[in-house]
Amino acid sequence: MSETVYVEDDLSVVERVNQAVGFNATNELCARFGGRTFYVPANPSDKHIITILLGKQKAMRLGELIGGQSIELPALREVRKIKEEDRICRLYAVGATDREIFDTFDISKSQLDRLKKRNKSLIEAYIIIIDKNCGLFSSLKGGK
Repeated sequence: MSETVYVEDDLSVVERVNQAVGFNATNELCARFGGRTFYVPANPSDKHIITILLGKQKAMRLGELIGGQSIELPALREVRKIKEEDRICRLYAVGATDREIFDTFDISKSQLDRLKKRNKSLIEAYIIIIDKNCGLFSSLKGGK
């Protein structure tokens, strides 16, 4: 019976997959299988879904590194959620109001309050970056 892998040693399973097949192929696997457990064979056949998606060489490297195990990669919706939270933090850093955030994002007041509390240090860091005129946020709030 295979064992589901979430974290192995000091590297997460996604880091192990990335070591084996690289960033783009890891993203491909996350997009297709993220949030679900799937089995990685030690020696994937030419007709195995991983071989079809990644090519024989990368599928074999993945099989060598973590083959014989079931793994779970993050769902890309988690990445989208983090990106949305980051955008809200950056908007606060350039002076957006709660009302502007409510009008832009589908978020409740309690969700917004938790987000601001959880990301207080990040918002402050973005304010410092903006104050230093780093140009990272010129597209926000109508800047050029």
